[in-house]
Amino acid sequence: MKKLLLSSVALAAMAGTAIAADLPSRKAPVAAPPAPPMWTGFHVGLNAGGIWNNNNSVTATTWPADAGDAVLNGVVPSGGSAAFIGGGQIGYDWQFNNGT
Repeated sequence: MKKLLLSSVALAAMAGTAIAADLPSRKAPVAAPPAPPMWTGFHVGLNAGGIWNNNNSVTATTWPADAGDAVLNGVVPSGGSAAFIGGGQIGYDWQFNNGT
């Protein structure tokens, strides 16, 4: 008898949740996604770069540990340099399958 009563209570509880699942939704309708972008057309581009360098003279003197050796002197000369690089591109892209 207990099993019958417990089974009927469980069945009634599950039936109540199934009915509740069919309630209407209060959410707004889902908007359609935007159309995919088209990648067809001309394009033009430029690029540029440069480098500037300025060095100052450096004098180096080395004193050897042994007094019999000569003193070594050296000078790194100063200098400067500059360089430029640039370029451009032009093209046309054609998308022949836009997924529609």
